[in-house]
Amino acid sequence: MKKSLVLWGLLLFVSLYAANSGPAGNNCQPAVVNSWQSALDPEDGIYPETEPRVVPCQGDIELGTAPSHYAPLWADDKLVTDQCNILFRYKIALDYDVDGNLYAAVQSSFSSDADSLYIFKSTDRGYTWNQIFLTWAGTGGELRDFEFRIEPYKSDPLMYLVWVDTVTSGCRFYFGAIEQNGSEHWYEFSDSIFTNVVEAAMDVSPEADPTVAISYIRIESPGETGWYTLLSSDSGITWTSWGPHTASSGPRDVTTTVQDSTHFYSGVIYTQSSNRFRMYRHYDGGWGFANVSTTIDTTRQSPILATQKYHAYPNNYVYGMYTIGSAADERVFFSYSSDGGQNFNPEYWSLTGEVESEEPHIRIGWDQTNDRPVACCNVEGGAFDTLVAGMANTDFHSWYLRATPNDYSLTGDMPAQITYATVTGLQGRILIYREFASDNIWFDRWNMYNSVEEEPVSGTVNGFNLINQSNRVSIRFSLPAGQNIKIDVYDLSGRIVNSLANGTFSTGEHQIYWNLDDNSGEQVQAGNYFIRFDADNIITTKTIQVF
Repeated sequence: MKKSLVLWGLLLFVSLYAANSGPAGNNCQPAVVNSWQSALDPEDGIYPETEPRVVPCQGDIELGTAPSHYAPLWADDKLVTDQCNILFRYKIALDYDVDGNLYAAVQSSFSSDADSLYIFKSTDRGYTWNQIFLTWAGTGGELRDFEFRIEPYKSDPLMYLVWVDTVTSGCRFYFGAIEQNGSEHWYEFSDSIFTNVVEAAMDVSPEADPTVAISYIRIESPGETGWYTLLSSDSGITWTSWGPHTASSGPRDVTTTVQDSTHFYSGVIYTQSSNRFRMYRHYDGGWGFANVSTTIDTTRQSPILATQKYHAYPNNYVYGMYTIGSAADERVFFSYSSDGGQNFNPEYWSLTGEVESEEPHIRIGWDQTNDRPVACCNVEGGAFDTLVAGMANTDFHSWYLRATPNDYSLTGDMPAQITYATVTGLQGRILIYREFASDNIWFDRWNMYNSVEEEPVSGTVNGFNLINQSNRVSIRFSLPAGQNIKIDVYDLSGRIVNSLANGTFSTGEHQIYWNLDDNSGEQVQAGNYFIRFDADNIITTKTIQVF
């Protein structure tokens, strides 16, 4: 029996990959670069003196060693996939469309030299996910880097991919526009200036005809790397190249963000300049450079940029986030600019304060309702690593709505992905992360699982009803079969106020009362509370107001 299962698995593996042989075999054509623009950093190779670091104190965030305290405004995590082999190389990406559909891209490595890329889609706000696309790098190919975005403001949008693999000795560099029906349009950057690309980043502007910005780093010669940016406003058919931005400072860890066809930003770590976080900005009528990090620090890494999409330059804020330190001394910092990236404020603590943390991610949603960034980072916590998520406050340099939403310990090697959506059927922060030492990719969402929207309940339980009886609340539910039932009351901070039930209930009608008290019997204060009903891990949450 085992032998037949192994054979069946091999046949499935071969059939999947024979059907989809990667970008080179799927309607691929040369990318057309119409113009080349020089944009060389005038401070390339300059090593600045260390400036004082400013670190405003923030209140300690409650981390804990288990997720039992997480706020009920964060839903129970939903599995995106457990079918990708996340062993040798791995990366994930998350986005959404104007109709409220969610998309997740996951890199999978079945061996040391055979990588594939899956795209999953959810049409029900993340409750269930289906695979809609799969491609692979080809025989002997490693997917060195990729980035994934959805075409904004379009129903049935294109799915954009940047792809760097090692099938050839000089590496292959592609841009792909994938239709919802699976039709593929690939464009290969085949000129010699695109050989030996080692990493790439991409962002998409929120325009009717969106601008795609790709920043990449390539090996120019042994020991020398170059940093470039490409721009396209016709879904990858034609491009303008900007760069090289630097020639000698050893750029790495590239990141980019874009407003429109004339306003975009690209950043890197300058390894030969004491690991400065350096940024190139392009604006209407010119370009320039700025130090995102106002200090030099040889341990700086993991940079990422974000900008407000709907504030005209130079009134848009630009944010840079990164880590400093190593091992137990690693911390997440950020800097911001309030003048379109011309000048950056001193470094600030980010999200977690002075707590060991790493792998930050920051993003501003492409729809214009919300213009403040959301961010997340990994926090080392012994046996349970925590994902901390928050939103920038109105002062733009402190964080609020900070929470630890992950139900499962996450890996410290892969950044989680977060963004903020305000489109039909999709409101609030959304994120995905990888579970530690596992192939599980989990999705979580905020403010879509409470009194505004309740999670659909399966046929195993008929839900529950709340009846206000003046000085108490009646919780009524019906069970088609015996089940384990857990009912808890939470306050707005996510603390369990009262545990009302935790045990096996028989078939039929049941009624539980909450006397508006806490676990010690004291009456609760006026305010909003959440009643969380768990029937064999089928979760429903409702809100009640106490006067």
